[in-house]
Amino acid sequence: MALVMTLMTMTLLVALGTALSMLAGMEMRISGNYRAGAEAMYAAEAAVEVALDELRAVPDWSAVLDGSFPSRLVFGASSGRHHTAAGPIDLTEATANPGWRLYARGDLRDFVRLEGVEANSYVIVWVAPALIPGTDALAVQAHAHGPGGVRRAVEVRVAREGPLPGLRVFSWREAR
Repeated sequence: MALVMTLMTMTLLVALGTALSMLAGMEMRISGNYRAGAEAMYAAEAAVEVALDELRAVPDWSAVLDGSFPSRLVFGASSGRHHTAAGPIDLTEATANPGWRLYARGDLRDFVRLEGVEANSYVIVWVAPALIPGTDALAVQAHAHGPGGVRRAVEVRVAREGPLPGLRVFSWREAR
């Protein structure tokens, strides 16, 4: 009787240990996915900030919208399959975004030079006219592709403000 009870107790303890081990592994994957998503979100926000800084100096946004004033933030070919730190990305498919014009693209580390920081996101920035009455407005959308297929996007609507090259942000949101 004691041997049977001991074996049943051991089986219960092994099952409990296995369940706790699986739970710990799942928690590690969840926290890794959360971290990758947060990094991709920060990468999209950084791409928007860099693009807005460049767009602030452009005298006429219609030149940006018709493609005659390209961004200096273009790294690599504008179509085809790219192998990036975030994994393979098909730019032909990614840029099929009706109403938006491809403005900038490349690895985040090409956009923002940070010492000691590993940036594994590939960012794509589009621009489109924003319909804000009485303003010279522009919509900017950035997608960041991170490792493991993580993707986050930010959309910002801005307008020129005052005689100085200033921008007024009307909206800043995560795009789905």
